[in-house]
Amino acid sequence: MCKHKPTTKEGGGLCIYVKNGIHYKIRNDINFLNNNVSYYDCLFIEILNNTHDATHKNLLIGSIYRSPDSNTHNLFTQDLDQITTRMQNENKHIIIYGDANINLLNVENNIYSAADYLDMFMSNGFIQSDLLSF
Repeated sequence: MCKHKPTTKEGGGLCIYVKNGIHYKIRNDINFLNNNVSYYDCLFIEILNNTHDATHKNLLIGSIYRSPDSNTHNLFTQDLDQITTRMQNENKHIIIYGDANINLLNVENNIYSAADYLDMFMSNGFIQSDLLSF
């Protein structure tokens, strides 16, 4: 289990469970640049390809969270855009999941800029999926 507990507030934190025998490393270098913001957080790990087969890429997995009682939606989206852009340059498979507390079903009337959030992911080559199949 990989876990990250924010130091700026009481409670909270993120975790990613990894099955025994799967080789991984925690990617502390992939993080929000604006660490002074205590209303959102992330944790990234890299699943390592130990097959020595160049056709199999490593997998980056990220868990993100933005508190619903914060007014940081624009800053959150900007910071997440910088993270996804950096990750794209690594040429690895990427999965990002979590709770941004942005109502994606109400794009037109959403004061939390749901359209900007979705556009950021799409412009970086990501698609939204509720179900993953490998």
